[in-house]
Amino acid sequence: LLPGAAERPLLDVVRVFEGERPAGMPGCVFGLPECSDGNPCPLHDQWTGIRDSFHNLLQSTTVGDLKRRTVQAERPD
Repeated sequence: LLPGAAERPLLDVVRVFEGERPAGMPGCVFGLPECSDGNPCPLHDQWTGIRDSFHNLLQSTTVGDLKRRTVQAERPD
């Protein structure tokens, strides 16, 4: 890894390839163009929580975290 890359959040990596909204995480679970707090779809509140949790996971997990977890998983007991 390049110096400092291990401390980069996964969200930075995802944004390079996918922009601001990660693939599979649409603004509206039904794909409605006008889904918002003021005009919610039937699953708006639940989907917002799931989408926010996924965003937080990507923001709080670093490239180095993945590397450490991969190395640990590959070690025989």
